[in-house]
Amino acid sequence: MLTMSEQSMTIEMSDGIRLVIRQYEPETGCASRSILLVHGATEHGQRYRHVADYFATRNWNVIVPDLRGHGESEGRDTHIRHFREYVDDLNRIRSHFALSPKSTVLMGHSMGALVSIRYLQTFIKHFDHAVLMSPLLGVRVHVPIWTEALGRLVSLIAPQTRFRSRVDSRETCRDPEKLRLRSADALMRHSVTAGWYFAVKAAIHTAWENIDRFQTPVLMLQGSGDRIVDPEKTREWFNTIPVIDKTLEIFENHLHELHNETDWETTIGLVGDWLECV
Repeated sequence: MLTMSEQSMTIEMSDGIRLVIRQYEPETGCASRSILLVHGATEHGQRYRHVADYFATRNWNVIVPDLRGHGESEGRDTHIRHFREYVDDLNRIRSHFALSPKSTVLMGHSMGALVSIRYLQTFIKHFDHAVLMSPLLGVRVHVPIWTEALGRLVSLIAPQTRFRSRVDSRETCRDPEKLRLRSADALMRHSVTAGWYFAVKAAIHTAWENIDRFQTPVLMLQGSGDRIVDPEKTREWFNTIPVIDKTLEIFENHLHELHNETDWETTIGLVGDWLECV
């Protein structure tokens, strides 16, 4: 079995923000194909090391950034002015590593999947295949009407005002050890800004409004027990995209972080097998 090497670097974005990027590859250094892996909201790329390790042992080069305002990257914590900042950052990373569309897969989880969707709707020919895990296309986390109204007002006059995240970490996965590690993780964020929240809402709307612009062959994975994103929205979006080469895998009773469930190796193995056949 191949062993993995890891290196960390920083790359400057177009506005001067520096992102921390980790690259995982077989120690042979001869991987001819790459995965650009995008993490979810309030977390960071190091939480996907086991996923990167798995793909490196299957001879993939895996590139995992900490998004701006996340993990060890620069930027105000979980704050953006416009969702396009995430999309532009991905494009900068793709260009920096000279990732070829013919040999690179864009893979995202939750909000990272939404970033991936908006990227592929903006730059249609930059990736030949995509993997979307628990994509943020509809929200199940309850936000009271008064909080939504207050947030909307605040986003206009003081967009950097912070609100505590309403995501219950116990609903992310069912693995006690993964939950313990999440709770002890000093790089996790526990609040978002009003500006960030409404930028994400606008991006979800645009992902649906521009659904005809998604033309990339795709594998989508969704847990039926997800209480953070809406599984029915995942199914509806999948059924609507004008893509012939598309696959949807529903995991019964699984929660939001499929890559952190107790059977994550089976799930990620399914992804690996799908990628081997494309």
